[in-house]
Amino acid sequence: GSMFAVVAGLSSALLSYLKLTYSMENILIHIYGDSSSGKSTFLKLALSMWGNPNEPPLFNEWNSTTNAIYAALSNNQGITVGFDEASCSALDYSTLIYNLSHGRDKARCNKDSSLRESKTWSTTIISTAEESLLTKTKKNNGIRARCLEFDNLHITQTAEHAKKIDISHKNWIVGEDFVSYLYSKQPRIVFNDFKLCQKYLSRKLQDKACQITDRVIKHYAFLLQTALYALRIGMYIDTRSIVNVLIKQHEYLRDETKTAESLHNAICEYIVTHKKLF
Repeated sequence: GSMFAVVAGLSSALLSYLKLTYSMENILIHIYGDSSSGKSTFLKLALSMWGNPNEPPLFNEWNSTTNAIYAALSNNQGITVGFDEASCSALDYSTLIYNLSHGRDKARCNKDSSLRESKTWSTTIISTAEESLLTKTKKNNGIRARCLEFDNLHITQTAEHAKKIDISHKNWIVGEDFVSYLYSKQPRIVFNDFKLCQKYLSRKLQDKACQITDRVIKHYAFLLQTALYALRIGMYIDTRSIVNVLIKQHEYLRDETKTAESLHNAICEYIVTHKKLF
């Protein structure tokens, strides 16, 4: 769990880099589960790769207005941002997730009716709550492809274990080293590594495919690529463990989409069979 937190935290730099060439969306990673499962530890460990994980602009709360959320992300190009405790918020998450993924807030006009410049961002966004974020949305495949949910990763086993996980301001050096390594490589090599990660994961998920596998494989690929690059700068990252986390997540996603598809087909069949009732 803690290794995946490091990978998620560092992934924002690689995502922003890849978006210079590839048509990719921002990624929203939602961690949910019991209060003792270490969600906050995951979030703060991920954010500590870039600075102080306890304060804005890195650490924020969902219990804000949508404008405040967009302002927290504005002009962010490659620094992971976190939002804590979605359970306490009554936001319209369906619309919000689409906008966060696209990296642009909705168009607005100034008082003189001229078009106001939209806020933009390109990054990884990490969210926490005690419950699934998708339960607060329309649960369509478009939402599922934009929000990767991980249930009960159990980053910490005990309070003592939580204290042993290094969450300090010094961790920002890791983010700096990661960016230095990334920009020391030729762009064509970075993009080729991304394609290789895509091919590898496509093979791994061949018998677990679902309607949105092709859409989420890019997210999985750059997370795996981040893990590989973190390993090369001296971080202890078990890449097999990262792959297993991604596979488990996709199995959950496949089951969710199949359930939704089966329900949709059952409703359609009922309507056709009982046309006189409608």
